[in-house]
Amino acid sequence: MHLCWGEADRATPPAIAQHLKEIICPRAKLTIIPGAGHFIEQEKPEELLRELLTFWDKVEYQGPSSIDRLKNNADDN
Repeated sequence: MHLCWGEADRATPPAIAQHLKEIICPRAKLTIIPGAGHFIEQEKPEELLRELLTFWDKVEYQGPSSIDRLKNNADDN
């Protein structure tokens, strides 16, 4: 599990993310995105994507990395 949280999230502050990680899934990865609020995907989309792709690349998979696949798709278009 990967929790991505905005550092400046006022609706659900990062302390809530830390609590969720500790109580629900201690093995989860918690990433705090600097300068992002509650809507990370709108406020910091590049940073969020980089964190998600890095996380997924650590999942066992036999093939090109997520970033390489993304670059190849962009090159094809």
